[in-house]
Amino acid sequence: MKILIFTEGTILMHKNAVNHTREEIVKQVKDKDSSVKDYSSYVPVGNSSQKIAKWQKQGAEILYLTSRRKQEQINDIQNVLKKHKFPDGTLLFRKEGEEYKDVAERIILDVFIEDDCESIGEDEITISHVKPSIRKKIKSILIKEFAGINHLPDKIQDLRNFKSFFIIIRGPLACGKSTISEKIAQLLNAEYIPIDRVLDEHNLTEEKEEGYISQKSFKKANEIIVPNTKKKLQSGIHVIFDGNFYWKSQIDDLIQR
Repeated sequence: MKILIFTEGTILMHKNAVNHTREEIVKQVKDKDSSVKDYSSYVPVGNSSQKIAKWQKQGAEILYLTSRRKQEQINDIQNVLKKHKFPDGTLLFRKEGEEYKDVAERIILDVFIEDDCESIGEDEITISHVKPSIRKKIKSILIKEFAGINHLPDKIQDLRNFKSFFIIIRGPLACGKSTISEKIAQLLNAEYIPIDRVLDEHNLTEEKEEGYISQKSFKKANEIIVPNTKKKLQSGIHVIFDGNFYWKSQIDDLIQR
C-alpha cells in the first residue's frame, strides 16, 4: 500500500503553535506569525511520527508532500522529518509549472492524507483537483488542519476502509450537551456544528410554534448547514451536530438531507 501524506498543516506545524489550540494555531497562520516561515524549526503535530511508523511496519510505502518549492526550504522540511524520527520516505514537491494535483496524478497512490487548508482556503485542497478517473482509485482522507492524525486507524487495512460519520447530540438548555459535543469533536477531529448558533446567526429564532422555535425555522437551518456538511463527510471528516432539536421532524429532515 502506498500512502502519501501532506506535511505542513497535516503532520507538521510551526514552532509557536506548541501549547495552543487548533483554532489559535489557524489564527496564527492567518496573522502571519513569525515562526510560520521558519521551516527549519517546525515540529510534529501530535504523535504523527509514531502513527506513520505503525503503518510502515505493516508494509506501507510512505511518501510525503511538502508545500515548499525552493530547495533550501525543501531541505528544511526533510531535516525536520529526520530530526523528529518520521519513517523514511520520499519527500515530494511541486516542480516548475506543477500544481499539487500534478504530483498526486503522477504517482499511483492507494491513500492520500491531507488537511482541509482552513487557514489558506479550501480551494487549496489537492484531491479536489485530481482527475476524477484517478481520484476514484485513491482513498482520500481529509483531516482538520493542525488537528493531527492520532485518530486515524493503526491498521493500514482499516485506513483503506476509513469512513466518515455524523453524530447528533440533543438535549434541553444547560444540560451540558455543548460541552460534551465539543469534547467529542475534539477527540474525533470532527467538524462541530452547533445548531442553535446557526439559528441565531440567520435570525431564525423569532417564528414560534407551540411556544418553541418553529419546525420551519429548524428545517431552514438544516438547509443552510447541509451543503457544507456533505462536503465534509464526503472528504472524510466526521461531523458533530449539537442542538436542542425540539422537533423530531427536524432530526428526520437533517438525516434525510
